[in-house]
Amino acid sequence: MSQNKDQELKIYVIVNRNTGEVVRQAASNAEDACQRAGWLIGDCFVREQQPRYKPVPDHEPLVLVKLPCQTCPYQWAECLKPPEQDCPCRREMPVLNEWLKEISKAHLCEFVGKELAKTDYRLGQKWVTIAQAIKELSPQP
Repeated sequence: MSQNKDQELKIYVIVNRNTGEVVRQAASNAEDACQRAGWLIGDCFVREQQPRYKPVPDHEPLVLVKLPCQTCPYQWAECLKPPEQDCPCRREMPVLNEWLKEISKAHLCEFVGKELAKTDYRLGQKWVTIAQAIKELSPQP
């Protein structure tokens, strides 16, 4: 997608008034975002997520937004583990020495993604470009 086409779509945070369920959608307006979530606009609180601009020398600035992500329990990073697989490091070990051995294997984990700032890690969020956010939030065929 071109940068201009990405800027037409915005990221909306939608909260269902009845259930409290929170959904993020990429859409051109608030009503479209609610419809993509399967709700009527009257049943939702809608907030446009404000992007952050990161300057890049000799290029247009990157437009970044925050998306929720799964975090690694052992490192300050995003966890890219697919839902059907188990974490390679076991958390609950009855003996301290065994637990320390398992924790020492965490730096070899193949599912560790981008390192997160501590505040982003605690919130379970990551900064991504608007193009990546649209790709992640778009329905998968």
